[in-house]
Amino acid sequence: MIKKNNKKVEWKNIGYIFIGIIIILFLVYLVNVMIRTEAIFEVAQDNDWISFWGSVLGSSIGGIITFIVLRVTIKNENEKREDDKRMSVLPYLDYNLVCDEYIEKKLKTKHMSQSMSYGLHNSSEYNYTVDLKLAIENIGINKAIKPIVRRKKNNNQRDYEEFYRRYVDVGDNMLIYISIELDIRKVEEYFMELNVTYYNLRRDLYSQDITIKCEPMNIRRENNSRIASGFHPNIVNISEPVLINL
Repeated sequence: MIKKNNKKVEWKNIGYIFIGIIIILFLVYLVNVMIRTEAIFEVAQDNDWISFWGSVLGSSIGGIITFIVLRVTIKNENEKREDDKRMSVLPYLDYNLVCDEYIEKKLKTKHMSQSMSYGLHNSSEYNYTVDLKLAIENIGINKAIKPIVRRKKNNNQRDYEEFYRRYVDVGDNMLIYISIELDIRKVEEYFMELNVTYYNLRRDLYSQDITIKCEPMNIRRENNSRIASGFHPNIVNISEPVLINL
């Protein structure tokens, strides 16, 4: 299921209700002025005014409720039609960390991509390089246009690396190489956040978040420090595609 990124409150309906109340109050005030003004002709009696007010208020409130219900119904129908159109050209991307054997057997005829390198630049004897191969396959109905893979900004970082393709066809793959340098003396788990955006043929923009966890392996003690022999990468979360309302 495609989620919609729509956090706006339906203030329009509240605005219509407010406008309707203002109109009713204005009519009440206008009628009150007419009642207090001396008429040059015979006007209705008290019982007639009670009936009049009941009719005015009842019809006004009923009219406002009918208008709101009709508007909500029409809006829901329009959204359903738009969803049906999106579903007819919907791409859907599947993400997997793969090994060289999988690449050789499954992806050797597919399009490859450039690498994305994250991590430390000052290499030392305690740095461990994690080489990730992220395969992205389109298992949807139609093309994913201009897929962009970028590292999510965090810790107030302004710069981030990204890679994009013109499109990924149905059944096609894009492969991204990611290298991360980690300190084996820091044996806590390392999490990397990626964000993927892409368009469908209708130019609707979708966004997905991917969380990759690198877990330290074979922790031992050395010189009063805890040392890991390496890190095991794994995808721990892939969010549902979110439709971005532009």
